[in-house]
Amino acid sequence: GNRLQYENSYFERRKRLNIYAFLYLLDENDTYRKPFFDSLWAILDEFTWALPAHVNETLPLEKQRCMLDLFASETGYTLSEIYFLLHHRLPKLLCRRIEAEIHERIIQSFLVLFPNGTNRWESMDNNWAAVCAGSVGNAFLYMASDEEWETAKPRLLACIDNFLSGFSNDGACLEGFTYW
Repeated sequence: GNRLQYENSYFERRKRLNIYAFLYLLDENDTYRKPFFDSLWAILDEFTWALPAHVNETLPLEKQRCMLDLFASETGYTLSEIYFLLHHRLPKLLCRRIEAEIHERIIQSFLVLFPNGTNRWESMDNNWAAVCAGSVGNAFLYMASDEEWETAKPRLLACIDNFLSGFSNDGACLEGFTYW
């Protein structure tokens, strides 16, 4: 298919989620509730939170569904933060679904489906290591048990070390200032 057409819809859905989450956080009213909840359900129902261009189609479906790329990691972080801030104002079924999806797609994906070092970004020295590890780490802090967090923490800290090793002595990174 058309990668940009898919990605435009994907990013628009997340932008909509963030806007309505902020509005609902500030003012709990029906104007914001329905589109906010609809945005949450739509993202929870996606087959994968990773962009198709980042998913290896030869992997089993379970691994494709739970692939941790930049955007799946960011989605898990966003949903876990929304849950943390608003779970007392969300329907119980929606809360249970958010918990289940984050546990499956982020926590179990990182710990079980893609064990130590099998996420290719874990050994990268660029922004993928920082964004993925930071987002996955935040989702763990919000949603994981203490034991799960303690298991994941050394791997996540190693990713940050890898990211920092990618900077030259002058403090510059290869992606350049226009990237950011």
